[in-house]
Order: sequence, then structure tokens, then C-alpha cells
Amino acid sequence: MATNQPDSGHRRDLRLTNVPAIVDELTIVRRVVRRWAAAAELSGEQVQDLELAVYEALSNVLDHAYPARGGGVFDLHAVQDRDTVTVTVTDHGHWRQPADPASTLRGRGLRLIEKLATDFELRPQLTGTVVWMRWSRHPAG
Repeated sequence: MATNQPDSGHRRDLRLTNVPAIVDELTIVRRVVRRWAAAAELSGEQVQDLELAVYEALSNVLDHAYPARGGGVFDLHAVQDRDTVTVTVTDHGHWRQPADPASTLRGRGLRLIEKLATDFELRPQLTGTVVWMRWSRHPAG
């Protein structure tokens, strides 16, 4: 699932492709992203913000991209360069509303991502949805 790309100068990449869109995988990916963000020399607060924002984006894949019976996948790409960290979460499904949005406490994930990231865009496409997030890098220490 996870493949780290080698460092090239001041750039570190994390690329996860064709990850099954199931709850158990989200927990694993969240841990991988947390370790990657810490290694990217982000501040402790930024690591927490990035981890939570990414987890919200992944939860949206489960809630909105694929039918309840599952069967979908997602990709995650994280890039650290000199001044920023950028993360994209891409699904290959079709956006759908939850069956009964009024009965859920969820539905605030995109607003939360917007508050946690320096920049955020939701990019619907014909072949899925991309959640694009960027943080200005303030190294720990």
C-alpha cells in the first residue's frame, strides 16, 4: 500500500495508491501520515492539524464516494518541499449525500479541513473527487 518516494533535495513524498476504502485501512493510513508529517519537521500542532484534516478527507471517501457496500479505493499523495506541505486525497467514485444527513452528527468535515489547513480546495472531477490541502511549513523546534 504505502510507498515512500526517495528524498530529492528538500522534497519528501509519500504516495499511497489503490488503498481499499474501508474503515480498517483509514486507521493504518492515519498512522502512516502522522509519522510522515512528524518526519517532515512540522510543529507538533501542525502534525495534529494535518493528521485530523487528512482523516476527515478519508472519512469523506467512505461517506460520499462509494455505495454503502464499499468496493472503492483512494489515493493519497503528500509532498513536503522547502516552504509547504501539500496533501491530496483522491477517490474514484461519485459524490453522494448520506442516506439521512439529519440523523448524523457528521457533515462538518470539509469545514474542519478548511480551518485546519492553510489552503484547501475540493475538486470534483468526472472520475472522482480530489481534496487538496496545503500547510505553510513552520518546522518544529
